[in-house]
Amino acid sequence: MAGSFIACGGTNAVAGPWLQPEGHSLWINTFGVSQTTNYAGIQNPAYGDGTFRRFGVGTYGEYGLTDRITLSAAADAQLRQLDTGSALLSTGGVGDIETAARAAVWQSGAWTVATQGVVKVPTGYSPNDNPALGNGQVDLEPRMLVGRGFTIGAWPAFADIGAGYRFRLGMPSDQARIDGTLGIHPAKDWLLMLQSYNIVGIRNQEPGGTDFDLSTLTVSVVHSFSAAWAVQLGGSSEIASRNFNRGNGGFVAVWWRF
Repeated sequence: MAGSFIACGGTNAVAGPWLQPEGHSLWINTFGVSQTTNYAGIQNPAYGDGTFRRFGVGTYGEYGLTDRITLSAAADAQLRQLDTGSALLSTGGVGDIETAARAAVWQSGAWTVATQGVVKVPTGYSPNDNPALGNGQVDLEPRMLVGRGFTIGAWPAFADIGAGYRFRLGMPSDQARIDGTLGIHPAKDWLLMLQSYNIVGIRNQEPGGTDFDLSTLTVSVVHSFSAAWAVQLGGSSEIASRNFNRGNGGFVAVWWRF
């Protein structure tokens, strides 16, 4: 079923419109690594010329408060490094934390529409760190999500799209965020997913604040060993950007439903 799955890439998890049943939970622990060639003229994801690497261990959890309301939270521990050739700059700790509430708006047959509110708070950020852990401001994001289950030949499948506006309460520009997932079950207990994550900077940053666009494509496979446990393996590529150094990464995740 489409409602059993969360789109997960790197150390981030993005929920579709489907909700957890009341009293049920899903936890995803993700282990990811990515690498980018960083140029000094582009200040994301780090400052200075060199090779940027990010190692992360992320946890995402959600809980069905009722059949129509699901609460979620995501956090990760990170090690960020910039190898300049003459020095290795490293920063480790807990990155930004996101909490969210998702509510059903409309459900009919194979269609589900939901709304979601996201709050991101900084935890490990310091303006003196390079590379920095996340950002130093609070973010607020209202979001709409639409999803539908269907079949491709004999294969069950689903697709969803989510669109939100992220208010960044500080120097960086606000962002429009549009994410989509296509999932196909080619065999029992197997799921293939193609995901697209897109950030569009609104260009309303304060002096000295960052503004960028970034599009990331992720491909992954999920295998369920039981009703409770599954493992996901995938890779991601940042395929287009503005004011952002693009890179590639891979990840493995363990899912627990109860």
